[in-house]
Amino acid sequence: MNQGAEGGSEPAVSANPGFSKAYSYYVLAVLCLANIFASLDRFAFFPLIPLIKREFKATDTEIGLVSGIAFVAFYALFGIPVARWIDRGNRRNILALSVAAWSLVTMLGGFAANIMQLGLSRAGLGAGEAGATPASNSLISDYFRKQDRPLAVSIFQAGMAFSAIVLGPIVAWIAVSYGWRAGLIAMGAPGMLVALLIFLTVKEPVRGGMEVNKTAPVISAGLWTSFKILFSRRAYAYLVLSQIAIGFAVGVLPVWLPVYLVRAYSLSLPQVAGTMGFLNGAVMLASFAVAGLLGSFLLRRHQGDRLAVLLPATACLLSLPFLIATLNAGSFSTLLILATIFFFLMFISRPAAFSLSIELAPIEHRGLATAIIVIAAALIGGGGGPLLVGMISDHLTASMGDTRALGMALLMTVPVAITICSLSFYAVAYYFHKPSSGQAAFNETARE
Repeated sequence: MNQGAEGGSEPAVSANPGFSKAYSYYVLAVLCLANIFASLDRFAFFPLIPLIKREFKATDTEIGLVSGIAFVAFYALFGIPVARWIDRGNRRNILALSVAAWSLVTMLGGFAANIMQLGLSRAGLGAGEAGATPASNSLISDYFRKQDRPLAVSIFQAGMAFSAIVLGPIVAWIAVSYGWRAGLIAMGAPGMLVALLIFLTVKEPVRGGMEVNKTAPVISAGLWTSFKILFSRRAYAYLVLSQIAIGFAVGVLPVWLPVYLVRAYSLSLPQVAGTMGFLNGAVMLASFAVAGLLGSFLLRRHQGDRLAVLLPATACLLSLPFLIATLNAGSFSTLLILATIFFFLMFISRPAAFSLSIELAPIEHRGLATAIIVIAAALIGGGGGPLLVGMISDHLTASMGDTRALGMALLMTVPVAITICSLSFYAVAYYFHKPSSGQAAFNETARE
């Protein structure tokens, strides 16, 4: 194993004994694989909805509860307790258990006899996936050095794009050919193998083993104290705000942009699916790659911490005119070009948030720090965002027509969210090196 200093020819990727550079990237590949199937089980369900609705004769309200609320509610309910477990227990085992649990309930959904049982499957999926990103993010922090983490996190996050590009269409083909039940079983089955792979081949690293300067001892804190420690650092508070804002945009656009495309340009459903797959797949993948490479590059430069934060802040700000132009495009071809640029710039902020949560949180709170960000974004984006846009659109329809009303609703909300995200990232950059009083005060009290 390389034990290089900062000025060595090839610094070590892992400071934990026995963990080579190759093995660290192997672990990253396994974590990415888990993320691929987490995204598949969560999002590939949506194209199956028409088949499910037809068989169960379900109402739109029932479908909405099963597809969205059931998942988000249990994801939020289990997120904090599981994150606390991650910060204290064996992360490898927790992640393996989480992958096995959500994969099993996804497969069980294929045997649902009614819409309620299917809803229970989606709720179980939310509970199981609550441990995925926090455990993976925490493991990445102990397999990769600070300057390597942005790239590592981007590779991990790219699993979502790979799932959308490659596996989503395969599940859709299985569902069309053999039924939606076969689709759900096909979605869940590989995850059981991934869980076994994690348990048998991934080693639990020393917590905090990659930190150069460990300024405070790891002291156990209660939940409320942990929250106060995290939010006593203003940079983290603004980071959470940035992800609530971007969560609104990321939650709203997949729901309402397809509807807008049909209304404004009379696209067919396959055309809409291809467009959204391109934006949420290929464009996301390219954006994550650039974000990871640039983030790692900037962290190696003077004042790299602040520069790495300014990258997503500026990208979000630059995306605004392209978003506004997208929703005012005169033709679909023009819209696609503008939307490609907008989505590319917007997605740059996603990997940055998770790598920053590692840097801003004390070692013993990294699982919780990640969980708070994920839950906040999911509750706003997956819950309130689409509802708010729908309500505004309904209110404007009588006076503007449904196409212009929806376009105006998107223009009234999404640019505001992107602006808040950008300004919040600038605030993170400003407060990044400001010390946290919460951790020091807690450690002092504990010693007394």
